[in-house]
Amino acid sequence: MKDFIISCDQTSDLPERIREKVSTEKMVYMLDSVEFGGNTGRDMTIEEFYAEMRNGAVAKTSQVTEEEAFRYFDEFASEGMGVLHIPLAAALSTTSDNCRKAADRINEKYGETLVYSIDSLSQSGGLGLLITLAQLKKESGASLKETYEYAERIKSHVCHYFVVDNLTYLARGGRISKASAFLGAVMRLKPLLHTDEIGRLVPIRKIMSRKKSLNALVEKMEERFNSESDIVYISHGDCIEDAEYVAGLIREKFGLNPEIIPLCRVVGCHSGPGTVALFFTADTRVEN
Repeated sequence: MKDFIISCDQTSDLPERIREKVSTEKMVYMLDSVEFGGNTGRDMTIEEFYAEMRNGAVAKTSQVTEEEAFRYFDEFASEGMGVLHIPLAAALSTTSDNCRKAADRINEKYGETLVYSIDSLSQSGGLGLLITLAQLKKESGASLKETYEYAERIKSHVCHYFVVDNLTYLARGGRISKASAFLGAVMRLKPLLHTDEIGRLVPIRKIMSRKKSLNALVEKMEERFNSESDIVYISHGDCIEDAEYVAGLIREKFGLNPEIIPLCRVVGCHSGPGTVALFFTADTRVEN
């Protein structure tokens, strides 16, 4: 059986125990038009990144191009190594489509299927959870194709729920209108959002207080959680106390111990500091 690796990009939130087992394609993010990450030679800690955003820095992201993805995959394929690549949802970025095209070119170049690149329908800790489940499938002895087929099946069962502290960042990224952001700020709304069946981030409830919005995350888990996996991730944008509050509720209600992970910079560019997100498996992620 051909050896292979699970691969992802920097829009995934992963615990270090999984991060060290997978390959990560670098991505660039910008603060006030200055590039960081990727191959720029510049970077900053998570804490520094969110501090800059709180101080008014405008954060943006860039996509992985087809040529960048081709060169990345070719490093593995040239050594006979297979790749299952699980990038950010196609609904959120052209990166996914560029990676798929690059994978097709690699497979044509070598005359066999060495690279699978899927539309994850996921982001942040949901992407991290999907990658984790794929890595565990690989470690169980599954082949590249079997692991790919498993990831394609399970991806629509990974639920993503987010609450944000400030709607300004979602408006800057085009996720909501500026009018909605202004109205939400005036009314002090804390919306509950989820990632829908095609990977879009959409609001589903408007909540009037921070604590109620955090409680709503766990209420959604009570409605939808199934036992296919007991792995639960919580991501946070530099608000560890709020993440720990949510984790405490989950321990109390489910007897599970969720892992708390910093929200990656690439996703944080759009959701901002104060974001708390919860990820788990369910029979479906489709909202009734």
